[in-house]
Amino acid sequence: GQIASLEALQTHAMGKDRKSLTDWLSTHQLESTPRLAETLDVTPKWETAVETLLGPWLQSLCHANLAQLGGALEEIPNESIAIIARRKLEDSTQKGDGISKEIRCDWDLEALTGHVRCAESLSEALEKSPHLATNESLITPDGVLVHRGCLIRQRLDDGQSGLIGRERALKALKQSREILNEQLRSFEEALAELENELSSSESRQEFLQ
Repeated sequence: GQIASLEALQTHAMGKDRKSLTDWLSTHQLESTPRLAETLDVTPKWETAVETLLGPWLQSLCHANLAQLGGALEEIPNESIAIIARRKLEDSTQKGDGISKEIRCDWDLEALTGHVRCAESLSEALEKSPHLATNESLITPDGVLVHRGCLIRQRLDDGQSGLIGRERALKALKQSREILNEQLRSFEEALAELENELSSSESRQEFLQ
C-alpha cells in the first residue's frame, strides 16, 4: 500500500539499505537510532530549502552521547556517516529571519543552520546579499543558497528530493491508520457486546417458552 511504498523510498533515501552500515548498527545495538530526517518538523514552505541546506546530514544518526559509542566509533565501516550528538537546550528559541525558526527538532542544528537566513524570493536574496557578513547566507524556499557575491542551486537526487515531505506524509498516514484501527477495535468490541446481549436475550426467551 501507500505506507509500504513511502517506507521503501525513505529507507533508501536515509541510507538504511546500506548493508555494511546496517551491519555495524546491528553489531553495536544501534538499529533503533533515529535518523535526523525522522525527527524534523519543518514548515512545509521551507522543506525544499532545508533539504538543500542539510543534504547528507538528513541521514545523520541522532545519538545523545558520543562518548557512549566508545569502541563502536573505532569500527565505523567504510561508509559515509554522520552523527549528531547534541540535544537542543530547552530555552533555545529562534528569532528573526533565520531558517532555524522554520525547523522544529530536539537536536541542536545551530552549527548547520544558524548562519542561514530566509529570503522569500531570489530577487530579495540578491538585494540583501551585499550586506551579508562573510559567514552569512540567504536561502529561498526553492533552495537557492545566496552568499555575498555568489550563489548556488544544488539539485537534489530523486531520493533526497521530497524526503522531509514524504516523512511528514508517512507520519500522517500512520497516525490515520492507528486512528482507524482503534475505531475498528471499538466497533468490534461493540459488536461483540451486542452479540452477547442478543444471545442472552434469546436464551431468556427460550427459557420462558
